Amino acid sequence: MKNNITVQNIIVPEGKIVDFIDGSFRNDTPEEYVRQQIEKSLVKEYVYPKNLCAVEHTIKIGSSRKRVDIALFENKENQKQENVKIIVECKQEKISPNNKKEGLEQLKTYMASCINCEFGLWTNGKDRFVYRKIAKAGKVAFDEIIDIPKLGQSLAEAEKPNIKDLREATGDNLKFTFRRCHDYIAGNQGLQKPEAFWELLKLIFCKIFD
Repeated sequence: MKNNITVQNIIVPEGKIVDFIDGSFRNDTPEEYVRQQIEKSLVKEYVYPKNLCAVEHTIKIGSSRKRVDIALFENKENQKQENVKIIVECKQEKISPNNKKEGLEQLKTYMASCINCEFGLWTNGKDRFVYRKIAKAGKVAFDEIIDIPKLGQSLAEAEKPNIKDLREATGDNLKFTFRRCHDYIAGNQGLQKPEAFWELLKLIFCKIFD
């Protein structure tokens, strides 16, 4: 017990962390690190109250039951599978978006199984993908979009942010964003990482000047 940590009069066992949303103890793993950063972002940046967010929410897919990393609802009552509005799946950095079991297809399967789920977000901290579920020709389709809406925000507003939509970054989410931008520049411009860093720095200074 000597390695336990006390947080606000709560004794946190070694190897555990306190979940930002529901306050439960969770294993301190690389995947959990990503989820905790996203939880903070959903509450502080996207202004979703904690009581609209359910961590490890159980849904039924066929005869099996799966746990969604984070499910968001429109109201705090009747938080059932058919009322899930947004699904968020968080993975550790080494998990690829193309992973057959834990990648983007897992997110899409979860979204398809929740009849009223409109938006989904998948991230491993480094990569980030957002989808909107729509009906096309009588079938379910997934359109990649820029971002999930903030609470009370329309999709059009989310896709065309302006100065009033700027929000303070929380936790390590700004570091996640800079890393994605850096890797995008490196990958699409064929630059080495140091060269990509300087190009990213130029963009940051341009935005500051703007």
